[in-house]
Amino acid sequence: MGQIAFGVWVVWVVATAVSCGRQGEVGEPEVVPGAPGPGARAESRVAGSADVGPPVAVAASDVAPALADRGAEVELAEVVRVELTHDVVCPWCRIGHRRLERAIAALGRPVEVVYRPFLLEPDMPAEGADLRARLAAKYGEAQLDTMFARVTSIGAADGIVFDFARTTRSPSSVLAHVLVEAAPVQARTALLDRIHAAYFERGEDIGDAAVLERLWVEGGLPAAAAREALADPARRERVRSEALAASRSGIGGVPQIKIGGRTLSGAQPYDVLLEALRAVAR
Repeated sequence: MGQIAFGVWVVWVVATAVSCGRQGEVGEPEVVPGAPGPGARAESRVAGSADVGPPVAVAASDVAPALADRGAEVELAEVVRVELTHDVVCPWCRIGHRRLERAIAALGRPVEVVYRPFLLEPDMPAEGADLRARLAAKYGEAQLDTMFARVTSIGAADGIVFDFARTTRSPSSVLAHVLVEAAPVQARTALLDRIHAAYFERGEDIGDAAVLERLWVEGGLPAAAAREALADPARRERVRSEALAASRSGIGGVPQIKIGGRTLSGAQPYDVLLEALRAVAR
């Protein structure tokens, strides 16, 4: 399994890749059946209201009260549901998430985003590995700069910074997923943003518990809660189980975004995401 996972993970910087774990340009959204599985993490926000601040993460059962608290008079049935399967070390997931945020803001309707974990390298050791060495062994050292440049360029067009001169480690992402799940619902979006920035912009080892604890505390959260979550083997096992279930369901690459009954694979363009949201919101 480890060898297969390695082959999947390294694809994200191939010149034609638009997702972590897949090659090929983004195609048309694929419609697939299937209801959401258990163990999801949910985030809801109201877009388009003048008094709305940063996105607020809440449990799915708390969607209606949260919207009421934000001054939105909507029924629970009007909330658009989106599922995002992602890995925190996948640059295309960061790009896809940013485009989804923009599309949600433009929709002008409440949207519930359910985050599902995915592990591109489930067998990655806790200490991680050298990123460039692993990619060079697969594709050759001469191709790395071109591969990184593509991701950097596409990210820049969406206002996202990638600095692969600093991002030199390939970390295990299990603990980062654990921390996002453990965060208070209203703090998850900001925490995920800090994790992405720490890894892709500053090259920090987000597989390191001390780094993750610091990112947690930077959001004004108590350090003891982070330490407890990161040390909990049940939380780690839950992330691994959910990620394995996603793989067994047929997901071969991330991000994968489900909007209504439609499944969109890869970092889909903003316009495609907005059209899919509007189709469900009608």
